[in-house]
Amino acid sequence: MPVALPDDANAVWAKLWPEPATTTRGRPPRWTLSDFVDAGIRIADRGGLDAVTVASVSAEVGGSPMSIYRHIASKDELLVLIEDAALGPPPPLTGSDGTEEGWREALGSWAVALGEVYDRRPWLPYVPSFGPPAGPNQLAWLDAALYALRGLDVGGLQRLALVLLLSGHIRNASRTVVEMGPTVSSDGLAGWFAFLAARVGDRLPNLATTMRDIAESPEIGADWDHRSFMLDRVLDGISHLTPPSD
Repeated sequence: MPVALPDDANAVWAKLWPEPATTTRGRPPRWTLSDFVDAGIRIADRGGLDAVTVASVSAEVGGSPMSIYRHIASKDELLVLIEDAALGPPPPLTGSDGTEEGWREALGSWAVALGEVYDRRPWLPYVPSFGPPAGPNQLAWLDAALYALRGLDVGGLQRLALVLLLSGHIRNASRTVVEMGPTVSSDGLAGWFAFLAARVGDRLPNLATTMRDIAESPEIGADWDHRSFMLDRVLDGISHLTPPSD
């Protein structure tokens, strides 16, 4: 379930989509909103999402905790802004020769690029959801995925559902990589599967058989790319929605 939006959602959206700056009288503030957002991203990159607090972000820019409240109302509001800024813009969906890709290649490139963002910032998939996408970068990623799907003969709700399916898959797969820890690409993973197979035994025969097969599979030692396999299966499913060729 998504976390509730900060109390004044309109205020958050206004900060995500600010009006052009105007000249004001008086001394300008020592720090801008972007200073605090950038500081929050640096802290998360160093120490993870739990390290991001109002106090730590204020200290990162050299101010007191009260200095940040001139720009944001709460930590939740700060996280909304940090998430969008840390995501960054999507890549162009073109082939290596600059030509447009087909829907599958374009959507696959989009998904891989999103996974790479999560690889660089493994804390990002853990930012709580405060509602539908609202930031300029989030919406740009959404627009790019919808562009890739423009050739499918389905309605708008169906196209949006497909993007949510794919983005949710990438987010969850990236979280799994983090949560599995270093054993994902080591011999320890095969040992984990073997341990489960031996322990569950006859009590859970289907699980035991599957765990044993995985433990003995040469793909484990070869660092099998499970994310690409899962992505291809999602794209296979979407391919059934493509109109038949003449």
